[in-house]
Amino acid sequence: MTRPEPLCIWTILRHPTDYPRHVVVRVSWVDLGTVRVAPVACLCESLEEARAVIPPGLRRLSSDHPIRVETWIGLPTA
Repeated sequence: MTRPEPLCIWTILRHPTDYPRHVVVRVSWVDLGTVRVAPVACLCESLEEARAVIPPGLRRLSSDHPIRVETWIGLPTA
């Protein structure tokens, strides 16, 4: 049986406490119930710049959270 690919999650955050002057993009992976967050964040000046970092082919989920603007999810493409 083949191991499933991890689910990739990209999150756009507006002015989080660790980078209050930026729009931040963070990527994480859900793999067999474990969540791994990339240690490096992409720092952007605007929401448009942050959206340009998101790979094509993912689905956007809106958020009403004051800091988390959008979450993009998808499976890696073969």
